[in-house]
Formats: sequence, C-alpha cells, structure tokens
Amino acid sequence: MLKSLAVIEKFLNNTYFVVAICVLFLFVALGVNRSLFDLVKVKQVENMMTEEISTIEVKSKAIKEKLEFVNDPKFVEKKIREQFDAGDGDLVFIFSDTE
Repeated sequence: MLKSLAVIEKFLNNTYFVVAICVLFLFVALGVNRSLFDLVKVKQVENMMTEEISTIEVKSKAIKEKLEFVNDPKFVEKKIREQFDAGDGDLVFIFSDTE
C-alpha cells in the first residue's frame, strides 16, 4: 500500500501530469455542459412543436366544420339567392358533380 501511495504522490508532484488531468477534466466538464445545453434546446423545440401541432389541429377542425357547412345544399341555395337577388318564389337549380 505504501508503494501505491508513493506512485500516486510521484504523479501528483509532476506538474505536467496535474495540468493534463485538469485539462482533461475541463474538456469533460465542457462536453457535459454542451450536452445539457443541447438537451434543453431540443426540449424547448419539442414543446414549441407540440403547441404548433395543437394549434394546427384546432384550425383543421374548424376548417372541416366550415367545409361541411358550406357543402350543405341549403347554404348554397341561400348564397345563390343572395348573390343573384332571387326571391323565395324563384326556382333555383343546383347541379352537383357527385352521384
């Protein structure tokens, strides 16, 4: 055991060895710090994308509901009557491509 302590003491008395260990720890610390920073950045982007997806889903649902309303023949007839000043007694024909 004394021999191993003597070897450790010899290394610790060597200035180059101590500087090399400090530099190694510095690089490891910077690498870990950079990794943590990247992880936080990715988490922020994930949260932002999740919010954007939620917003788009709400808009998509609203557009689908509006599309269903616009495709209703009663709505189409109402818009045609308004656009062409047709009265209630006038006949309105609506031709559809669907069979």
